[in-house]
Amino acid sequence: DAGAASDSGGPSDGGGIDAGASDAGRADAGLRGWVSPALGIVGAAVDAKALRDDARYRAILADDFNRVTPENAMKWASIHPQPGTYDFADADALVAFAQAHGQSVRGHTLVWHQQLPGWMSDALTPSEVRAQLEGHIDAVVGRYSASVAVWDVVNEALDDQGQLRDTLFLRKLGSGYLELALRRARAAAPGAVLAYNDYDIETLNAKSDAAYRLVQQLKAAGAPIDAVGMQFHVDAYDFAAFALREADLRANIRRFAALGVKVHFTEVDVRVAGLDLSPAARLAYQAQVVRLLTTVCREEPGCDEVTFWGFADKYSWIDSQYGADDPLLYDDALVAKPAYQAVRDGLTGTGASALDLGLDTSCRDATTRLACHPFENVKFGGGFAITSSTGTLALSAARARRGGRSLRATAGPETTPQAFWGHGGLGALRTGTLYARVHVFVPSSANFQGMNLFGVGESTAPYQGVFAALSGNQLQLSLTTAGQYPVSSVTLPRDQWSCVLLSLTLSDTAGSASLTLDGAPAIAVSGVDTLPAGGMGNALFGITYLAPATATGEVFLDEAVVSTSPVGCN
Repeated sequence: DAGAASDSGGPSDGGGIDAGASDAGRADAGLRGWVSPALGIVGAAVDAKALRDDARYRAILADDFNRVTPENAMKWASIHPQPGTYDFADADALVAFAQAHGQSVRGHTLVWHQQLPGWMSDALTPSEVRAQLEGHIDAVVGRYSASVAVWDVVNEALDDQGQLRDTLFLRKLGSGYLELALRRARAAAPGAVLAYNDYDIETLNAKSDAAYRLVQQLKAAGAPIDAVGMQFHVDAYDFAAFALREADLRANIRRFAALGVKVHFTEVDVRVAGLDLSPAARLAYQAQVVRLLTTVCREEPGCDEVTFWGFADKYSWIDSQYGADDPLLYDDALVAKPAYQAVRDGLTGTGASALDLGLDTSCRDATTRLACHPFENVKFGGGFAITSSTGTLALSAARARRGGRSLRATAGPETTPQAFWGHGGLGALRTGTLYARVHVFVPSSANFQGMNLFGVGESTAPYQGVFAALSGNQLQLSLTTAGQYPVSSVTLPRDQWSCVLLSLTLSDTAGSASLTLDGAPAIAVSGVDTLPAGGMGNALFGITYLAPATATGEVFLDEAVVSTSPVGCN
């Protein structure tokens, strides 16, 4: 077979790639220059064709990343297309490039139900499947035993419900195939880190629980597993959920670390096409997600790698799977996007924090509006962004009459519906009591037909928790449970400052939630599904202006103070 490479010897000379290619136009040493002992690996998946053909791509890859992962070159159908026939050309080229640039390699992947060659089918007997699996691992891992630092030994063995996925390997070999693959990989590369890799296991949920049990069982059986890869293919539309679940993400990392395995973020990309925002605001939103993930990994001792599933939108797999999008750090022209700076901020602990409005100094007073920022470019720590296509909508930082720095939203004639969206995850809990303080001022002259002010609770379906909104001529606080909105509500005058003290109590055992308002019981609901995560978020979101064109108005919302201890109005 002319396409087969020899199964002996080491990697080739790179298949014609100029491993020393550089780009004199780059102003710095790239992201890899900002790693630290707290987060030592920033990596990227590599497109084999781009590596061969695109000099700019090679230069960025060399400058920015200290670990590379073959996107497809080591998958079974690519590297082992026929029984007994291996094609190592693309994998060898990647390894040679990495060696020339001081990069480590993550081998991806040895056992996966997708991208199998047609001959690996149910027509094989169990003994034949086992022989092929063992031979494949021996050949591939053995060839790169001295040059691949980490192997994704088994990929996506769990289905969306957290059950072992119905695959050729499970059908023919039973659940023991995972342990078999890990032991075979350890024998072929005693010094490599061996990982289990999967999607949707990043935060606390049914599938991550299943992954935790799987690793626990493998450890108990003495299987050599050293790391868990959390893929992190996410949609920026879900950023609010990630912000609210940051505590869950950290808890998840810590529970896996307690089993004696490291956590790696292995396939990060952030889709933004679904956001109803301007292109610039979408990229600002994306940067918030990237900063959050990078920061969490740097701050958690159990996490030591962030690898992006590519780095250039031009070569991303997303377009072919989900439609046109911009999910990575560089655009189609290979120009760095805001997410690139967000990675650096996350690596170094700099940049806007979740509680920092992120405004220019010139905008930090009671009178200056954000006219000094183009609407489509406004962004804030925590994911705030502004859009407006007709009328006017402004947001400013102000020294409020009650409390400290505040957000002020001002709407003018015919402001478009859903003109402003803000998401901020400022606290979280699974059970217990969360205390929050907010100052709200809505002058009676305001004529907003609808404005969601803030929420305490789960910000994604089924939308459980406490939500505050302007409704008619009153401020309405509602406590909602799954699928029932609103369950109960209380109101406050809206023509004056209201220092609202909220206390949301969640109970795992009683299945209940209660709200106290200004220290007095206000709402209690039984039979509530326990919130996956509670938190204060979504401050000033979803302004919907439907009033007469001549009307205008302002709303001030103090930065929410969120604590697990009681707070006051002073």
